[in-house]
Amino acid sequence: LELVSYFKRKDIFFKVIGKNEDYLIVETYLDAGRVINELGGTVKIGQFVEERHTAKIIDKMPNKVYYALQDFDNSNIIDKFKHEFKTQKIKAQDITHKISPSEIINKKMIETKSDFVYVKGMLFQTIAVSNPGELERRDTMRPVQDVTGAISIRLAKILINLSQVKDNGELLDPFCGIGTILQEALLMGINTTGI
Repeated sequence: LELVSYFKRKDIFFKVIGKNEDYLIVETYLDAGRVINELGGTVKIGQFVEERHTAKIIDKMPNKVYYALQDFDNSNIIDKFKHEFKTQKIKAQDITHKISPSEIINKKMIETKSDFVYVKGMLFQTIAVSNPGELERRDTMRPVQDVTGAISIRLAKILINLSQVKDNGELLDPFCGIGTILQEALLMGINTTGI
């Protein structure tokens, strides 16, 4: 719902291809690096790649690489990857099941283009990930803290996107507390009023 609301808010054309509680597949064009920073509920963004181009993708990776492949279809795609790594003599270690959910966002794997998702018979290469460390830093560095009543920055972003307020639009938060929603709306270029 947040993604659909975000696309409508930004007037971004999109077409939903598939969805469930873990993913949304859309056909669209966007700046993934910018978009991931404006979303609260999205962990990573992937770009569709032709499965038949797996050899070309792997060829561009370093000689030693850690990779992850989330396979929502329970297919044999991992075997294809392992075979291609072996064929190209690349030392590759699959760490998909060796990392905790909080570690699944691995910037190094994004840099080496070695994080993948396979869903609905389609292969996606991760091109952008959220930065929970940055959100935590911004949260803890605020001059006023209220851990018992303040909402998280992620939730604030989700609520703003759900409102579908346009850039340079007006957002009213009638119960603004310490201003988390106001802060995030201002960072998104939205005019805000808090009570």
